[in-house]
Amino acid sequence: LIKLTQIIPATDSTAIWMRVSTDGGATYDSGNNYDWATFRFAFNGNAGTGEQAGSKIVLTAGETQSNSANWGLTGDVTLTGPASAIFKRVGIVNLTMLNTSSAQVVAIGGGAYLSATAVNAFQILSSSGNITSGTGRCYGVAK
Repeated sequence: LIKLTQIIPATDSTAIWMRVSTDGGATYDSGNNYDWATFRFAFNGNAGTGEQAGSKIVLTAGETQSNSANWGLTGDVTLTGPASAIFKRVGIVNLTMLNTSSAQVVAIGGGAYLSATAVNAFQILSSSGNITSGTGRCYGVAK
C-alpha cells in the first residue's frame, strides 16, 4: 500500500506519474510496459476517463494538477503481488487533488506493469519539473 499525502508539483498543469524498477531503484522502466484506465470526476460537474498503454501509469487520471500549496494530491495506490515474476503487477488508484480549474477531482482506477519481472522499487514523479512537497509512504499488508 502506497499512501500519498499532499503531493504538490513544482510546475502548474502537470500530471503525477508512477514508474517501477526491477533493479532496486538503480533505473526505472520508461519503456512501453504499462497500461492504465481511470475514471475521474470534478466537483465543478466535469467527468472523464483516461486510458493508455505507455511509459508510465498516470495517477491523475488524464487530468492536470494545480501546484497550489493549499491542495496537493492525496490518496492510495495499492500494488498486488509486486514481488511475483509470474503475475502482472496491478495497482488500484484512489486519489483526490485540485485541478488547474480550481475544482476538486477524485480519480479512481487502476494500472498494470506488463513485464513478467518482479518489481522491487517505484517512483512517483511529475510529468514536468519536480515535486515541490508531499509525503509518500509504503506499507506492507499482511494476509
